[in-house]
Amino acid sequence: MVQLDQLGSYVYALVDPYQNDKIFYVGMAGPKFDNRTNMRPTEHFSFLGKREPVSEKEVYIQRMIDSGKKPEELIHIIRHHLRGPDEAFSVEAALIDALGIDNLTNMKKGKDDSQRSRMAWSELDIRFGTKYVEWEELQTFARTQGIRITLLHLKDSYRPNLKPYELYEATRGYWKIGKYKAAMDKPTIAIACVGDAILEAYRVVMWLPFGEVFSSRYDDAILEKIKGKAVLSEKALIKKEFVGQLAKNSEFPYRRYRIKKDGELLKWPENPVKHIE
Repeated sequence: MVQLDQLGSYVYALVDPYQNDKIFYVGMAGPKFDNRTNMRPTEHFSFLGKREPVSEKEVYIQRMIDSGKKPEELIHIIRHHLRGPDEAFSVEAALIDALGIDNLTNMKKGKDDSQRSRMAWSELDIRFGTKYVEWEELQTFARTQGIRITLLHLKDSYRPNLKPYELYEATRGYWKIGKYKAAMDKPTIAIACVGDAILEAYRVVMWLPFGEVFSSRYDDAILEKIKGKAVLSEKALIKKEFVGQLAKNSEFPYRRYRIKKDGELLKWPENPVKHIE
């Protein structure tokens, strides 16, 4: 058994010896006080003989142990002596990305920046491309067309490689929208943005109170919790979601562009909604 800190910050995996050491869990750990090694990998086995397994990972472990395997046969060190916890978190997240969270018993994707995580080349081209549109050009387009362009920043609901219907669901809501704008006083194009990048554009058919339409993102309990927190302010802001369709290129020709304002790439404040008209 390792006693002293011989590993530094490290990334480990739990594997299935019966399937050519197929990885079913990824984790990270680092040195503890008194230069002792963080024995985090062995903590996954602490429930054995004390209680029933309560997670998919523990069920997997219990099955391996019941078949005669020892804990040390299930633990593999992937990388060690990394340059601190930040690098270990990054390696852990990259490994989870590469293997796929759906193929692991991990409940989370790791703590690395999701904006740097795995993505298709086509999406990379959007996020870091060189096609730019100035804020003033969007204003001119909106005024010429007599429309409102509503930019929606998918900071928390976005993850790379969303399928088209998933991106639509992430973009629909919920958002704080003023009552006049929600009443569709003019045609509206809703824009899915991540940072300065325009991912997609939707022609809004109508804005509805959040939770009125079936959602694949929220179950009933979460819907009620979110709706219960909706509070009308003096500006009559309320949580809304939209129903819409993909905008035609003639309705919004700036898909896959990056937005600049005052010559700089767009930076979002706390409010994730911006209107251009």
